Amino acid sequence: MNALTLKRWLKSAASNWLERTGYRISKIKRFEEGVGLSAFDVQSRVATAAGNRPVIFDVGANRGQTIARYRRLFPSASIHAFEPVREFFDQCATTCKADTNVVVNNFAVGDNDGEAMFHETVGGQTSSILAATDRVSYYFSDGDFSRYRTYPVRKRSLDSYCKEVGVDSIDILKLDTEGYELAVLRGAETLLRSGRVGMVYTEVNFDRFWNGCALYHHIATYLEGHGVDLFGIYELGAGAFGAARSGDALFMRTELKSRVFAQAVEEQGRNPR
Repeated sequence: MNALTLKRWLKSAASNWLERTGYRISKIKRFEEGVGLSAFDVQSRVATAAGNRPVIFDVGANRGQTIARYRRLFPSASIHAFEPVREFFDQCATTCKADTNVVVNNFAVGDNDGEAMFHETVGGQTSSILAATDRVSYYFSDGDFSRYRTYPVRKRSLDSYCKEVGVDSIDILKLDTEGYELAVLRGAETLLRSGRVGMVYTEVNFDRFWNGCALYHHIATYLEGHGVDLFGIYELGAGAFGAARSGDALFMRTELKSRVFAQAVEEQGRNPR
């Protein structure tokens, strides 16, 4: 009997004997498994632990819902928002008028500076630079992708914008651009390559709802190539027969992810079960 076989036999014998007396052997875990935080709770912990005033970019700001949420989490954060739909931009600008640490921009974000055709839908929630495909009817309500109008919009890359306004790094880059996320990330190539984007919180799609739509694995592969790893996937949605539709994914630089794990282990040590 080798050492491994003997170890397993002894463990089994001890377990069986203890169970007969009302006890059970269990492995001590370094942290509580299955206990998760929301994506915003994780972002709050990581950005706050950095000890600085976070810089947050909200690409696809819509009516400013996420701006308000980030402001509650980070009262002193510098927030740059981008929204090409004029109606939504006006709402954001009006809502944030008294907040001197919010800059709202009325243009789209992509892989370069220029112009693009924008497809606005009824309600605006699924508006995109990309045109919708026939797949949407299997995943969304009929009105979600009804096209309202198409028109040209100004487009900027994040590398170009940051250079112009003097932003050196981004702590949180939030993306909700309806399939155009990979183009936005490619426009931040310099920032990502030099390690100056801490976290990316983005909508991810699992089917081609728009022509040329970036899928989850495209985004994950691109970010992994720049030292940014997946942390978690949240708010998963489904279509016909439960087909995976979309969700929100939080990515962070490898060193930040290691820091989060170290913090989890430390907290578990302070609060053992």
